[in-house]
Amino acid sequence: MSIILSLTSSIALHRGINKILWGNTSDDGVEKFEYTTKFSVGFSKILNESEPDKKDIEIIMPIANKRKWEGFMEFKDNPALFSLTWSCITERQTQCGKCGACIARRLAAKLGGIEDTTKYRSKEFDNPLSIKQMNNPKNIPLGSVFKSPRGPE
Repeated sequence: MSIILSLTSSIALHRGINKILWGNTSDDGVEKFEYTTKFSVGFSKILNESEPDKKDIEIIMPIANKRKWEGFMEFKDNPALFSLTWSCITERQTQCGKCGACIARRLAAKLGGIEDTTKYRSKEFDNPLSIKQMNNPKNIPLGSVFKSPRGPE
């Protein structure tokens, strides 16, 4: 994330932008410090120290304390806008639909009640969650969609 934020920040500074919006959630990067609000605040301080002429550089994380499905609920009334967001980590043209990030996205859309009109290369995917978990998403362990097999029925 440091490299991505460095590149993003450099482009933003070059364009005169001082606020960077980062859409990660509490499910993203579980147990990885670089995905935390504390990290973004510290990174912003470093940017401000390195660019003394450009003040108030800020990395904003508006949904960092929400689960992915809770953050995606912002799109509930606008599924067309949701379909324009990107999650895939393997493809560049059309989202694959099967990588961990795509599966987390697809499940978050289902859990958030969003009609997912996103074009995926693969229409089908293996849901790693049980029916019980799908019916009570608040009890799904953080990050479990990325690293665990189907939960208990």
